[in-house]
Order: sequence, then C-alpha cells, then structure tokens
Amino acid sequence: MMVDVNISEEVLTRLRGRVAFLAQSGPSPRGSPERATGSVELSA
Repeated sequence: MMVDVNISEEVLTRLRGRVAFLAQSGPSPRGSPERATGSVELSA
C-alpha cells in the first residue's frame, strides 16, 4: 500500500507539471480552444 501511494503521488506531481507546461506552451489542442473562447468572450 505504501509503495502504491508513493507511486500515485509521483504520478500526480508529474501530471500536474505537464499540465502547467502545456498551459504555458499554448499550442496544445486542449489549451488552444479554451484560450480562443476566452479571447472571444473578452473581445465581445
């Protein structure tokens, strides 16, 4: 159980790091539509 918990924590930290990196990079398919809608809402 302890080993599984440690692995899960490491995986979560890695996923969070990737999400933050993708959010900063921008060209990711998930981030681009969200920013596009956000820019449209701000402009409108």
